[in-house]
Amino acid sequence: MSTKAVCGENGSVTVATNEVAEISNFEINISRTPVDVPKYGTTRDKLLCGPYEWDGSFSGNWYMTTVNQQKALQDALTGGTTVTLFGYVDATKCYTGSVYITAVNVSVPYDGLVSVTFNFVGTGDLTTTLA
Repeated sequence: MSTKAVCGENGSVTVATNEVAEISNFEINISRTPVDVPKYGTTRDKLLCGPYEWDGSFSGNWYMTTVNQQKALQDALTGGTTVTLFGYVDATKCYTGSVYITAVNVSVPYDGLVSVTFNFVGTGDLTTTLA
């Protein structure tokens, strides 16, 4: 039986067509919240599936310059603008959508690499490409 697992070493995160430098991890969460539909005379509420939501984060080494997209993402946060984000699993498979950057967290340890984490929330549809 052949293995269908995918190694993350070929993953990347881009804003439009520009790769975000030094990123080593990304995560996308897709969820739906059930909507409670109560009705008099019943002992159990009916649930309907609500709209889906998606959010996530990506992180790596801090390298904040004007040419590597980390600064552009921070500017999108402070400016309240959306960016088109592509989270690549490998060279051809990716998740794409418009996002608001909701947090930029920088960690500066005394004895280690400076790291950065970007949190985001999707606005609109999430597209999955499996080419």
